[in-house]
Amino acid sequence: MAEKRKIYYICYIQFYTIMTKSYRFFFVLFFILFSKILTSQSLVATQGNYAGSATMSMNPALMNSSNVYFDFSLANVGLSIFNDYAYIKGRDMSSFMFSKEHMVPAYNMDGAEYNFLIYDNPEMKPNNIYEFLDVNVLRFMLNLDGRQSLGLSFNMRVYTNGIDLPHEIPDIVLKGLENDGFNGRYVSSDASISTMEWAEVAMSYSRKLYDRYQSRVDVGVGVKYLLGYSAAVANINNLDYEIFGEDSIVVNRFDADLAYSLPINYNENFVSGSVFNSSLVRGNGLAFDLGFTYAYKKSVSNDRRILTPCMQPKLNYLWKLGVSLMDVGFISFKNNAIDNSFDASEEMLFDRYVFDDVKSFGDMVEFMSAMYYDGDSLASVVADNFKVGLPTTLRLQFDYNIKDNYYVNATVVQPLKLMKYSVRAVPQLMVEARYESDLYGFSLPLTLRDYSDFLIGASARMAFVTVGTQNIASYLGFGKVNGMDIFVSVKFNLVKGKCAHDRYDACWSSDFGNKKYRR
Repeated sequence: MAEKRKIYYICYIQFYTIMTKSYRFFFVLFFILFSKILTSQSLVATQGNYAGSATMSMNPALMNSSNVYFDFSLANVGLSIFNDYAYIKGRDMSSFMFSKEHMVPAYNMDGAEYNFLIYDNPEMKPNNIYEFLDVNVLRFMLNLDGRQSLGLSFNMRVYTNGIDLPHEIPDIVLKGLENDGFNGRYVSSDASISTMEWAEVAMSYSRKLYDRYQSRVDVGVGVKYLLGYSAAVANINNLDYEIFGEDSIVVNRFDADLAYSLPINYNENFVSGSVFNSSLVRGNGLAFDLGFTYAYKKSVSNDRRILTPCMQPKLNYLWKLGVSLMDVGFISFKNNAIDNSFDASEEMLFDRYVFDDVKSFGDMVEFMSAMYYDGDSLASVVADNFKVGLPTTLRLQFDYNIKDNYYVNATVVQPLKLMKYSVRAVPQLMVEARYESDLYGFSLPLTLRDYSDFLIGASARMAFVTVGTQNIASYLGFGKVNGMDIFVSVKFNLVKGKCAHDRYDACWSSDFGNKKYRR
């Protein structure tokens, strides 16, 4: 169907050249394009006392109470893909991932062959999409004197999500309108689709506010300068349409806002070699993080003078509570940016030939405007700039020291929408048991994502390398595999309480000196 292929091309034009190079990408891509994807910033390695600079992405106040006073991260990459629309049998996923042939599974459904199976959805629940990619190019943290810490990071981030998308959309995209089972009327409201790619330079500062008897309070702030590469956002306020076979769709009500600033030339033909725009920055903005922690210590701390960062004692606490507000801000797109608004209640017929004259992205939007505004191809344009909010979240952390090096923590991540257009993070609730020491650590996280998907994970830290996943079943080939995730970190750090050449021992004080100190 011509109209279906062109709409599909427009939505994913940035990925098209990659898709044609590898059949393996096609196989994994169905999780991203056609299902309820739950992809979010990994919580692996952000909770422990040796997380160091990684705590900047959870709560900047946690930097001060970390067991490391210096942390330099060479690379941090997290990737997660989960869905509740389609799945692959565990043994087939293992065969694809680890066999030399990389055999793509094939399943027969309703007389057609697919590379996956589909979950039943008798209640016709809407779909949510949360896609995330976060690459930390460089991350650095230094605790100066036990009272204050500084952090710096350079990140590249991509968020794509859809909220309350109509349940029928994945089926229509996968199976096509030639399936008579789709005939009928569909009504939906308050759905949204958004995607944004940006780079950020972040600076964080943490300071001890109160430390008396067994109580300690720390505060942390972060400021981010944002460089927007591209964005496309749509709020579908009301949508009412009917399907009449594969030849026609009648739209009864269409109320939506659409804004975009993309790396393409809107008036160039889809297949033209000059369709892509070489500009790297189309918008900029600012954002901030704010966090607090309260620690209940096992004993009263000695107030001794600290001459060098390595002399700082580790925080020996029974439990610790934290709260943080992360990614509060937006990017203002002004380069190659267009904001549209559509509001029509008259019936409009779209048949299989209606898009035959559409050759470019600009043609598509102008055509839609002309259809709904009496032939005026520019009437839908309301502005040449727009703002997109970051994936703002409210986060709660609780950590309890069971005994010695054994801990258990709970983390809640709740997304907040503060602007008309915004990308959003996925809600998460994680409970994690862990063992940690200076040299190595292990953890077993249990995660509830988007209030529906239960995951069992595992992570391990050995010296400067951390590898983890919040869904280990996807690698072991158990049951039905509906996604996978992995987190890898390589960094160098220095632990508190260990000074070079052992110049200071634990009994040193500013009053009595130390026999091991040499000038």
